[in-house]
Amino acid sequence: MAAFEWREKESPHFGRVWVPVIVAEFQAVSGTFTKLHMVVDSGAIATFVRRSFAEELGIELDSGRPVRLANAAGGYSEAFVHELAIRLDRDEPAFKVPVAIATRENVPNLLGRLGVFDRRRITFEPLSRRTLIESPNE
Repeated sequence: MAAFEWREKESPHFGRVWVPVIVAEFQAVSGTFTKLHMVVDSGAIATFVRRSFAEELGIELDSGRPVRLANAAGGYSEAFVHELAIRLDRDEPAFKVPVAIATRENVPNLLGRLGVFDRRRITFEPLSRRTLIESPNE
């Protein structure tokens, strides 16, 4: 089981808030794994990352499937969907998930439900300010 401490963040409208951040590892074209800090967002359907992450992984951004994603505020983001191997715990094997890579840089890195929440048990512990991720076998 992996445990991730939440991070305190200053919100312009709500003061200091605690955010469930994890460190995920994605497999690059070279076969190595690259770490990425992400907010675990149980309201996000898909995992969503900034444009420059495609470069870090050695991926041609526009080789993915083009999509237009709506956000909670009613706006849209253009992105390309790629199937990427992700590892949420170094002791567990990687698995493939659809990842929407934005055409813009100024987007949050979000770990969404699709391909993740059906493979791993995600537990938010607000009192201890941590997120637990475990294999269903544990």
